[in-house]
Amino acid sequence: MPIAPTYPGVYVEEIPSGAHPITGVPTAVGAFIGWFPKGTTNQAVELLSWADVEREYGGLNLNSDASFALYQFFLNGGSRAWAVRIGLAQGGGTPIPFAAASVNVPKSTGGSNNNFTVSALNEGKWGNDLRVQLLGGDTADRFDLVVQRLGSANGRPAVIKEERFRGLTATSLTDPNYLPTAVNGVSQLVTVAPTSGSAYFAPKLSGVVSTGAVTSLDASAGGLKVAVTMGGSGPTDVFLPAVNMESPAAIAQYLQSAIRTARGSDPTWALATVTVTQGNLLQITSGIGDNNNVLVADSGSTTASVGLKLPTTASAGAYQLINGGDGISPTATEYVGSAAGGGSGMFALENTDFTLLSIPSVANWSTSSLDPFDHSGYATVVSNAITYCQTKRALFLIDPPDNAVSAVAIQNWIGANSSVRDSYTALYYPRVSVPDPTQNFQPRSIGPSGTIAGLMARIDTNRGVWKAPAGTEATLRGLQHIDTDLTDPENGILNPIAVNCLRTFPAYGNVSWGARTLAGSDSASSDYKYVPVRRLANFLESSLQIGLKWVVFEPNDEPLWSQIRLNIGSFMQSLFRQGAFAGLTPRDAYVVKCDSSTTTPDDQAKGVVNVLVGFAPLRPAEFVILQIQQIAGQTHA
Repeated sequence: MPIAPTYPGVYVEEIPSGAHPITGVPTAVGAFIGWFPKGTTNQAVELLSWADVEREYGGLNLNSDASFALYQFFLNGGSRAWAVRIGLAQGGGTPIPFAAASVNVPKSTGGSNNNFTVSALNEGKWGNDLRVQLLGGDTADRFDLVVQRLGSANGRPAVIKEERFRGLTATSLTDPNYLPTAVNGVSQLVTVAPTSGSAYFAPKLSGVVSTGAVTSLDASAGGLKVAVTMGGSGPTDVFLPAVNMESPAAIAQYLQSAIRTARGSDPTWALATVTVTQGNLLQITSGIGDNNNVLVADSGSTTASVGLKLPTTASAGAYQLINGGDGISPTATEYVGSAAGGGSGMFALENTDFTLLSIPSVANWSTSSLDPFDHSGYATVVSNAITYCQTKRALFLIDPPDNAVSAVAIQNWIGANSSVRDSYTALYYPRVSVPDPTQNFQPRSIGPSGTIAGLMARIDTNRGVWKAPAGTEATLRGLQHIDTDLTDPENGILNPIAVNCLRTFPAYGNVSWGARTLAGSDSASSDYKYVPVRRLANFLESSLQIGLKWVVFEPNDEPLWSQIRLNIGSFMQSLFRQGAFAGLTPRDAYVVKCDSSTTTPDDQAKGVVNVLVGFAPLRPAEFVILQIQQIAGQTHA
């Protein structure tokens, strides 16, 4: 602000330079839309590594082309991606509805009346591996909620993840440990909700709870024998040692060990748990089972068993979540989605900065697929994706169908699907085979879009977005082989129709050997014939759009125009020095114009600033022609 001098001396005032540096946007941020076995649905999730994919979506899955595309993306050099999980909506006329697994927990009183519902955090059969247990707390009005995800370890059933919420209350709404407050939004596995109405009640505890306090056991009558039935198996006599036990915790530890070893090969028994709840009550919960799994403990023949005070009625051993559905074959409706309500399908990417789009599973919709659902929506998905990529300034990487096993076949396919031709699309052929860990590392054929997106990220980092992602340095990682071994003549058929070929060369291995957009066929005349030109233009447009937001509402006259020329000129000059443009001098390489010739008084009256930015693109050297001539013998003086 202006200084108002009041005393003789030297005053210092900082004056802004007027420079607003423009920063280039990321150029190789992948976006993948498809089905995954688990994870948040219809919401863009940012992924920074393959570990993020495993954590959010469950890693590689036999039925998920998108999971393999993401794996190839990170393996080939990608470092950042967005993914959208979709599935066939419930009620979509499919035998595999897209639903979250759930189970109803009964009230502590009132018989089988339901209390609250525990549901998997998101849809899918993965939720069927979840179970919950309700353990007694320190006081009568408190309980612990234990959520376990069951899996296997060393070939045997095991708990692979567990969450425990202690000291919960179902009745005190203002308590920080109020059931929905403590669980919802915190748990990475489940959510809770009232089964009906809005009230929660104290839940019926899992398993068998003793009818009175258990304080000690007397060994004078010899060893303790308890008959146990679990999961319909038994009864089996479980023996406790003939020792005095004064601690309820010691009793629980001995009893748990005895039950687990009674039928060690049975996971329902091997994971049984005995705990001490409020008032020194023993609680016995079952191992792996469904929501009908019960554990019944009967008094044994010795008088010492009376000290356990175990009831003889059946109780739910654990509450197993059931009825999770995968929705494994989404239709065009789910892929396209809607912009309403925050966005679904591809519109879930609205607030992301993706620059490369892959939709792996739709590749086969234009063929006679073995999938039982209607996949006639190929043109719908592709046309909407192209339009969306135009809006978002992104490149849509299209995968070839899996029955295009020859150059002629893909030539015919591209002729029958001419709607895919656009400067915002690129097609790479053939498909590639990668080792599939879900099938003992047998070869699995996948579309190359994820591999190419990762390659583009690697080339961008090493050379810049203006470098074609092709050539001998454009090696493709993680492949067992390219599905069709193309020859030079076959490559010569496909290159003129803008199909980018993947080739295998001695000494170089598997490489990308094409750099055209689908608008780059020889019969077409497009300014954006080549992938690096299209992507460089996208980069410039997005960077300038973001970098010039400060201009809005500034006074529209020469001081503003000169600042615009300065900022854009500095940005373009830095790119010129990196080799982004053709031309020996900046004058040859780019032009920035913003003055009275671009913005007339009429434009100023309308609040318009016109900026002209031109650049000379670097086009890849597709054809290297060597002219070799023998020198005839010459007469020397």
